[in-house]
Amino acid sequence: MDSPTGTPLDAWLDLLAALHVAVVHFPVALILAAALFETGATIRGLVRDEEARPSSTALACLILGALGAAASAASGWTLADRENFGSSMAEALLWHRWTGVTVAGLALLALLPGAMTAVRPSLGARRLYRTLLLLAAMAVSLAGHQGGAIVHGSDHITGPLRRALYGAQAQADSSEGSEPASDSRASAAPIAPQPALVDPAHSSPPAALLSVPDDPEALAVAARAVLGSRCVECHGPRKEKGDLRLDTRAAIVDVGYAAFPGDGSGSPIIERVVLPIDHEDHMPSEGPPLNSVQVDVLRAWIDAGVRWPADGQPAQE
Repeated sequence: MDSPTGTPLDAWLDLLAALHVAVVHFPVALILAAALFETGATIRGLVRDEEARPSSTALACLILGALGAAASAASGWTLADRENFGSSMAEALLWHRWTGVTVAGLALLALLPGAMTAVRPSLGARRLYRTLLLLAAMAVSLAGHQGGAIVHGSDHITGPLRRALYGAQAQADSSEGSEPASDSRASAAPIAPQPALVDPAHSSPPAALLSVPDDPEALAVAARAVLGSRCVECHGPRKEKGDLRLDTRAAIVDVGYAAFPGDGSGSPIIERVVLPIDHEDHMPSEGPPLNSVQVDVLRAWIDAGVRWPADGQPAQE
């Protein structure tokens, strides 16, 4: 989060932003519970062949959920303004913000026909209430998924599910199946899916590097070791923070534009790792910064064209 300016208003805004994580789960649970209770009341009315009155429990959940959704939207909007999520997250963040506002709007709108139906039963009001409640439940599910993807990566649910169902093979399939597609600016030669960066062939800690290797193949091994140990945990097949992956050449060069072959110093990945450690855009965001040799290795590797082993095979030491 950005450094506070010290004014009372900024302090309160910082607090509001920090509360998003604490309050956001309540409207998700309450609105979904309201939809579930109301669905039960509808089914019960159909089975008994009688007029289905709205569930009082559902309406109570919706009241609390609507208030929580409004608070979550306000705190989330403030958080997005005060914390830098990076330009690569701009589109995902924009959708998440407006989905959250939509949830709050639908939930608050549903309260009016819900209250009218509770006081004076009306078929039209009841149908409107249930429609708005269903839409709110769908929207809050989407907003929850979007928020999870922003924080934990796009496969924060599907990844563990695949591993639980299919075991170790799922990781290999995930790495290949989730290969980002290159756009029109991709190189003409197709790039085969690459294996995970951390493997027995080049898993030595990159901190052990004493100098930049002269041999192009050794330089590729060293660069991939740095990426594998310091970057891929947050930017790989299991987690894609900022919708960025750094585990394949296609993802680095053609999709994420993190590196410009031949221009190491001008590449975003180098610009980020050389920022002061207290800068909001400094990478890696966790753990110690890269040492000078590691930075020089990545810069030289990019200057040399971001060499990657042919046919998707791992580089060998």
